[in-house]
Amino acid sequence: MLRCAPVLGLLLGLLPGRSLADQGLALVQLGERDDATAGWKVYATRDGVTLDERVVPGSSFREYRAIVELAVDPLRAADEAWAVLREGDPDHLKHRQILRESRSEMLIYDQIRAPVVYDRDYTIRIRRIDDPARRRIEFRLETANTLGPPPAHNHVRIPEIRARWVLEPTPNGGTRLTNYAYSEPGGSVAAFLVRGAQAERSLLGVLRMIRRLRRLATGGPAR
Repeated sequence: MLRCAPVLGLLLGLLPGRSLADQGLALVQLGERDDATAGWKVYATRDGVTLDERVVPGSSFREYRAIVELAVDPLRAADEAWAVLREGDPDHLKHRQILRESRSEMLIYDQIRAPVVYDRDYTIRIRRIDDPARRRIEFRLETANTLGPPPAHNHVRIPEIRARWVLEPTPNGGTRLTNYAYSEPGGSVAAFLVRGAQAERSLLGVLRMIRRLRRLATGGPAR
């Protein structure tokens, strides 16, 4: 069972509201060293989905990964995944403004609800990267706060979000879906209090995406 905690936190030993990159510390590139010796450990399993975690050098937070296979074509799955990313997380999203949108990129400003303490906000850029030769599609999500509005009143700015969704074909014509996620929530709550909630949010996001893609695979309405 996943541990519960407020969905907020601060890097231990670092300055509030500043990302690791801002403070000159090295960050792993999501998935760049993703192999059997890359330090992944099983965190939890729910509804047949296993969430792995690993330490990020210089950070008190963790990077998370989940891998599943689905009986749906990668290109169809990618279009549906793009729609899911455009909609955001309805359970926590209080305001969303799409600042820029094309077939391959979205720039989005979000305000999200947070229990007990101040709500959060951020601007995020989502890029779609297609590899037609391999029928592989990747979505990269990275904070781009300098490209969006300043922090809203009574909100704390999230300094760092990095995530990837990778869709690639399986030998039987399905899709292998891999998600990587890392974030620094900002604020003034110790990181050890929020890591469980971050893992919970990561796993719930993967499960939500899977439900949409499975409905697509069975021919039912995706939404």
